[in-house]
Amino acid sequence: MTTVGEVVHLVDVVTGSAATLTPVEDRWEVREGGPMRLWERVEGVLSAYDEAGRPGP
Repeated sequence: MTTVGEVVHLVDVVTGSAATLTPVEDRWEVREGGPMRLWERVEGVLSAYDEAGRPGP
């Protein structure tokens, strides 16, 4: 993960997948490419964490 200006870039060097998050007004615009949808995986992990009651480490 790296940030260039306000744009966040997620890159998986193993699969060649990438996601870019760009702020647009009051929301984020997501673009994904490659065999794995990285941002969808991040959202899935965050949802599971919330559903589990946000447990500690």
